[in-house]
Amino acid sequence: MAYKQGINPDKIIRLAHDSKNVVNSLNIHHNIVGFMAVYAILYNAELIKKKLKLLPIFCLTTLVILIHHLGLRFALMAFYPLTLVYFLRLDTKPKVKLYGVLCGLIFAFLTVKFVPAINARYQNTVVDVERMLSHQNPNYYSLNQRFIANEIGLNIALQHWLSGVGACEIKNFVKQAYDKNSRLLIPENRKFIHNQLIYGWATFGILYLLGWFILFGYLLIRGIREQSILLEITLLFVMHQMVENTLEKQLMLMLLLYFVMVMPKGLEENRFKVESPEPDN
Repeated sequence: MAYKQGINPDKIIRLAHDSKNVVNSLNIHHNIVGFMAVYAILYNAELIKKKLKLLPIFCLTTLVILIHHLGLRFALMAFYPLTLVYFLRLDTKPKVKLYGVLCGLIFAFLTVKFVPAINARYQNTVVDVERMLSHQNPNYYSLNQRFIANEIGLNIALQHWLSGVGACEIKNFVKQAYDKNSRLLIPENRKFIHNQLIYGWATFGILYLLGWFILFGYLLIRGIREQSILLEITLLFVMHQMVENTLEKQLMLMLLLYFVMVMPKGLEENRFKVESPEPDN
């Protein structure tokens, strides 16, 4: 991705401090950009594992630098735990895994300490959490606003747990909840539900909830059994759905179908070998 003013450190730091993001050239939501960046890192790692080549190494290194330079919160929050899962899944000695985890922890600490955008994002997140725990004014604090939106959505889901309120009515129910108790939020900061699981349950009821757990539970179990990148990709989708209405976006539905059904097949090693015909007697 090419980013507008992506090489302007001062602007990036200022945006990270204010809980905002650099706008990308295609105007795709920053969490989707972060999702695709982390997926690409995992994909290139899988290519490098199968055959050491310069291009995947260059792509992986560039993407890791990029998400740190821009301080993309979702990308960073997904990158570290999923990299840990991927690394622990590798067929290496326990001692190598231990050293790898320690190196990863040191790397994470150093980036928070010395990378300006990440340090600003970290400070912003700490303040956001502190204000949320102390019930201070949540306006213009991203995590606070998302937490309130999800709390409202969960209350609607619990009240209408069986059949949901329907896709046509969910926005009215959310608006009515804010009108009844604004939680000190001004109208322009009253966010919609930012959680696919809560949104789906509140909208479509218990059948959606069961379907969600069956689908992603099956994918997780399959990824664990096959010891494949499907495990990390499924976890990436689950993590994204905790902060966004992922499956309401056509692009993300297409990515789900591609990443889960098509892409893993292209990374599998050939299971069938062509045997040479026996010579004629």
